[in-house]
Formats: sequence, C-alpha cells, structure tokens
Amino acid sequence: MWFDTLAIPADAAHKDAAHQFIEYLLQPAVAAKNSDFVNYANANKAATPLVNADLRNDTNIYPTPEVAARLQPSLAKSAEFTRALNRSWTRFVTGR
Repeated sequence: MWFDTLAIPADAAHKDAAHQFIEYLLQPAVAAKNSDFVNYANANKAATPLVNADLRNDTNIYPTPEVAARLQPSLAKSAEFTRALNRSWTRFVTGR
C-alpha cells in the first residue's frame, strides 16, 4: 500500500497556481492519462474506468479487493534505521 502526496511549501511563491495544478492532476481524465503513461495505478476512483483496460485489469497494478483488504501501509522507520538505509544505499550505488 502506498500514499500519493502532492504538497505545496508554506513559503511557495505561487500557491494559487500550485492549487490549480493539483486540481488539474486530480481530474479523472488527467489522472487516467498519467496512469497510462507511467503504467502505475492511481488512487482516483473516478479515473479507474478511464485507465487503459490492460493496465486496469492487471492485478499486479490494481490488486483485487481480496488482496487490497490485506495490504498495510509501510510505516515510518526510526531515524537510526533511515540513516543505516541511506548509508547502505550510498555504498551500493557508489560501489564502496
């Protein structure tokens, strides 16, 4: 399970434009086109019928209700865990 998040910084220079952009992205037709482009599910139920049928019917992307009922969100980890994860990832990508 995941969460899609769109955020506007408190000190954003163009907050109204940011809100308009988010409202645009949330339009079902736009959300569906974005899903089709990135081959990834979106959380906009009104967009689901508009998503390409191959994508929409792929249970690896849009899980069945039985599978969805068993999903759990990934909870925040401790600062120590996050530091260890970041260090490990950095060593991995740098080959050190």
